[in-house]
Amino acid sequence: MTPTTCLLGLCTAVVLVASLSNAQAQIWTRTSAPNQIWQAVASSTDGTKMVAVASAGPGTPGPIYTSANSGVAWTLTSAPIVGWSSVASSADGTHLAAVAFQNGIYTSTNAGTTWTKTTAPDEGWWSIASSADGNQLVATIGAGGLGGAFPIYASTNSGATWARTSAPELDWTSVACSADGAKVVAGAGFGHNGIYLSPDFGGTWALATNLPSGLGWTYVASSTDGVKLAAATQNSGIYTSTNSGASWTLTTAPTNLVYTSVASSADGHHLAAVADSLSRGVYISTDSGATWTATGSPSTDANGGRAAICADGTKLVAAITQGGIYVSFLPAMTLIKAVKPAFFGLSLGTNYQLQLSGDLSSWTNQGSPFIATNSTMTYPQYWDVDNWDELIFRLQISP
Repeated sequence: MTPTTCLLGLCTAVVLVASLSNAQAQIWTRTSAPNQIWQAVASSTDGTKMVAVASAGPGTPGPIYTSANSGVAWTLTSAPIVGWSSVASSADGTHLAAVAFQNGIYTSTNAGTTWTKTTAPDEGWWSIASSADGNQLVATIGAGGLGGAFPIYASTNSGATWARTSAPELDWTSVACSADGAKVVAGAGFGHNGIYLSPDFGGTWALATNLPSGLGWTYVASSTDGVKLAAATQNSGIYTSTNSGASWTLTTAPTNLVYTSVASSADGHHLAAVADSLSRGVYISTDSGATWTATGSPSTDANGGRAAICADGTKLVAAITQGGIYVSFLPAMTLIKAVKPAFFGLSLGTNYQLQLSGDLSSWTNQGSPFIATNSTMTYPQYWDVDNWDELIFRLQISP
């Protein structure tokens, strides 16, 4: 199965978000998307527009589906039935780019209604990333970490023309970029052992240092500014960087899993990773990878799946290999000055306590605990926030 690129940093993903820390509060809803061997999923910044591509394997035909209502309903597009590998979205979800193994690169300028094959050659395309405006695209060729030497291509005009970059020829497994498309990060599989970085739209590349050798990199993700990065591995955990890849830290995510996807919110604060384990499923982090929680559902098969996060971190979509597409609305919202806090995905009959923080390190209770009678909760504007630059609210499950 091939990695997906969600303009993570876009549907990934903008601001700090706080969410329920208890895994029981994670609510997954299966959408109307049919069972497919989903290879990639991407989303607009607000999580309203979504796109997912399917394929039974490299070169094996599959469809492209889109959703215009946060995954509630899905529509089969007119895209050709080919071996799709990955898909990327602009910030508004109108400009899409999808790569197909040995079948070129296709783009859409109307949220997937129609598709056009670009001038890119028919190669073993594996992953693609897009800038916020959809003008800057970067795509990798690979063999899924099985070996081989392949280039990376880039486009500066929404896919109208493509040029080979100076990146070394490796077995590329994933690529991601900043919102302006300038900062690019790409991972290579076993045998090549590398995360490579480009600060200039793919003009020049450098091997990331401070990383152990011999790892099989499966997926990479980036914040919108390209400063916070995440890189997932096979059985070696998940690494993060807070300085555009200058240094890296091994997170507390389990190291005994093969991660098939990692996604980042726009600010890099929220991360989601999919594991190829029936019992593990999707992991989430709300503190830039410092801690991780296994959501437990939806479960994944041996090939895992792909995930994407909307910009504010409140919507998560997971496309499961040999299964359906699931969405989860994280009960979280960042407040700036006098914005009302709103929460989604509450469990009916569960006790919750509203808490407030200014720095995500210490929290104070606000008001009394309550029992959820609805799946959403919006608070009135009664806090004095004139002297605070930013407030962060969260709901905690209360005893």
